[in-house]
Amino acid sequence: MLFMPMKFCTPKLAALLFGLLFTGIFTNTIHAQQWNSLGLSMNGFAWAMTEYNGALYLGGNLPTAPNQSIGILRYDGTQLDTLPGTHQMGPNFIVYDFAVYNNELYFCGTMAGFNHVAKWNGTTFSAVPNSFPGTISALEVFQGELYAAGPMQTVSGITANGIMRWNGSQWSGVGGGISASANVFDLEVHANELYAAGAFYFAQASATGIVRWNGQGWSGVGPGGVDGTIKSICSFNGELYVAGSTCRLAGGVPVHGIARWNGSTWAAVTDNRTQVDQYEDLYVYNGELYVAGNFVGIDGDTMRNISRYDGTEWNSVGGGVDDAFGATSTFVLGNGDTVVRSTTTVTSMHEWNGELYVTGIFDQIGGIQAGHIARWSVPLNAASTQAMAGMRIFPNPAQDYLILDGPATRFPCAIEIRDLHGRLIHQQALSETTKMDLTTLPSGMYLLQCHNNTGRFSYKFSIAQ
Repeated sequence: MLFMPMKFCTPKLAALLFGLLFTGIFTNTIHAQQWNSLGLSMNGFAWAMTEYNGALYLGGNLPTAPNQSIGILRYDGTQLDTLPGTHQMGPNFIVYDFAVYNNELYFCGTMAGFNHVAKWNGTTFSAVPNSFPGTISALEVFQGELYAAGPMQTVSGITANGIMRWNGSQWSGVGGGISASANVFDLEVHANELYAAGAFYFAQASATGIVRWNGQGWSGVGPGGVDGTIKSICSFNGELYVAGSTCRLAGGVPVHGIARWNGSTWAAVTDNRTQVDQYEDLYVYNGELYVAGNFVGIDGDTMRNISRYDGTEWNSVGGGVDDAFGATSTFVLGNGDTVVRSTTTVTSMHEWNGELYVTGIFDQIGGIQAGHIARWSVPLNAASTQAMAGMRIFPNPAQDYLILDGPATRFPCAIEIRDLHGRLIHQQALSETTKMDLTTLPSGMYLLQCHNNTGRFSYKFSIAQ
């Protein structure tokens, strides 16, 4: 038996919960912010999580025995399950990323049995024809095609140089690619362009770490790019954020592990001169940017392995992640910076059913026992509830339109609609009750954020076309 109650297994996973309830009219329940254990434990940890067919999928390094890994788990809200057929992927089956494309769940990683990119239709696995000779580390959908990135020079005689695209029937190159040895760790769509980030040198723009593709050609992102290794990129409040390890310069601007790009210039987001800058994941949840990884503080405040940013300052996430001993190690870098590292880490975050799930290597989180997986709850506070009095969003689920209605005192306001990856889908200013056209948006779950002089409010709704 692979998965048992937490008291019988080594703990390994974290998650987050956010309570928003909708009927025909918006309602909410007030709870305290808190970490919750799933009451389960798993071996290993996940590098990626995503939602597919109503379940949460976790992909990563999930060992069952020495040199054996199942690669993927599925969580239905009650238990973690394996999927039939994972043995076909090879003994060292590790998943690094997911993407839903043409209603199927694609995944990539190290899986020699299926040439490192495969797909799951909810019932069976199948190979993607003419896939790759080595590990693929990132997937993303852009302009109707699936992009896959990893170190490679050619695929089936086609020039790849680190990245390829799939139209549902065949692979093709992407404008000559980036570089044959490019380690691309994340792909993200931002401002109608596809950004690729990791550890590489892009000769065309004499830049490192990050490039962008507009559908026609590649270009750099600011002078020189970003040094170090970028592990994650994410859109937040109209800007692109990057995070990684030993990232000290972005476009020539001194940064400390996390930086942001406004479309023309780079800026620092932290002042971590005496802290570790080893960040693994960025994710937007409940209107804030969460960062996770291996660190013990940001800007002088203690924040173990996970923190959140509201656009102005960093805040703790319920005490953060720790192990039973709270161990840290300290050493000095070549440039004289003192680095403090914890012995635990958070590797991935994802929102599912209104909760933020986190996974990594840890035994405790927020003072509770957790087996490498947990969830975090961020409900609305009393002040927000009061300010939303009289506001209505309907219908929910929606189909072709969504109505935002309320008393005149709630207008004017600005609204943003984001997907569950935090990507900005739509924004507009409203001066009165408005019927918003949703016909261009696919089915799924979305977050609507409303901004006015009484604050920022978040509403979750779904589209069922």
